[in-house]
Amino acid sequence: MGRVYLGHVDPGYLWDRFDYKPLTGELIRRYSDHFGHKAGTPVGGKTPKGYLVTPVLGRPTMLHRIIHTWVTGAEPADGLHIHHIDHN
Repeated sequence: MGRVYLGHVDPGYLWDRFDYKPLTGELIRRYSDHFGHKAGTPVGGKTPKGYLVTPVLGRPTMLHRIIHTWVTGAEPADGLHIHHIDHN
């Protein structure tokens, strides 16, 4: 899978759909979905490279990019690489 960007998703949509727990790094779904995922559970499945990804508006999107947008209210700028201190 190549890089997947948010594609100009309104941060308000993300704030409505997810909660973020900064101490654990978890993104939590606020609503149950038709796949059987329940509200209050963490989102994300792993890619072969170990990145967490979840669908946003039908497109697979990496969680670190969702969290950046959720926290800052803006999508990462073109060319911006988001790194974690522990690289995890």
